[in-house]
Amino acid sequence: MEKKKLSITCVLGFAVSVLAPVTAFFLAVNNVQWYKYYMTFLGLSGLSVFAGLVLSIAGTVSAKRSGKGGRGLGIAGIVISLLEMIGVILFIICLIWLGTGVQMSN
Repeated sequence: MEKKKLSITCVLGFAVSVLAPVTAFFLAVNNVQWYKYYMTFLGLSGLSVFAGLVLSIAGTVSAKRSGKGGRGLGIAGIVISLLEMIGVILFIICLIWLGTGVQMSN
C-alpha cells in the first residue's frame, strides 16, 4: 500500500483553525487591561478563524482533485472553524446585550 502525500493546505488550514482561539485566549489572558482591547482580540480571532476556514476548504477541494491525503484534516478544520465562528457570533451578541449596562472604571 502506497502512502499518499498530505496536502499542505489541509494541514495548514487545520492548524490555523485549531490555534486561532488558543492564541486569542493567551493574548487576552496575558494583557492586564484586556477589556480595553477586547475588540482587537475578537477581530484577530475572527480573522484567524476565517483564514482557517478558507484554507481548510481550499485544501479539501485541492486534495480531492489531486488525489492527495489530508482530506480528513481539511474537513476537521472546516468543522472547527464553523464552530468557532458560531462562538464568536454568540460572544458578540453577549457583548452587545450586556454592554449597555456594564461600565468599566479606569
